[in-house]
Amino acid sequence: MTTPTNEELMTQLGVTAQQAAELVEYFEQKKIEDAEQYNDDTLGGEGIGVGRIIATGYASESTKARFIVGIKRRQIPANLNIFGTFSIHDALGDLVASGSGKLPILNSSSSNSMLVLTVEGLSGMTQGEPLTLRTDTTSSRIEY
Repeated sequence: MTTPTNEELMTQLGVTAQQAAELVEYFEQKKIEDAEQYNDDTLGGEGIGVGRIIATGYASESTKARFIVGIKRRQIPANLNIFGTFSIHDALGDLVASGSGKLPILNSSSSNSMLVLTVEGLSGMTQGEPLTLRTDTTSSRIEY
């Protein structure tokens, strides 16, 4: 959104210079507030630390994990860019799986308020078991 100038507001709305200045200030503040309301579109990343929980979820099947992250975006995420590797842990913190072969994929049930990630090819889990998705390195991140 481009903030109109005082002159544009005075001409288009027929307001005084003072009213136009107040409107411009309002538009500028609104842009800042709107920008602060949306996520930065990244889970993990530089400085986040090794073993940091970036998503929580559950075993949707004995071989598949589903992670759900609350987000706030204008549009539904269309793809993921994955950097580094991640590990999956159970509720006790025990390792379930890790490595480059266990990367999350974007689930089609994602929305502009909920990012749903799926990891397939796992084993030994109980359906419904709570899980966490953690970073393996300080640079591990998921951009959506």
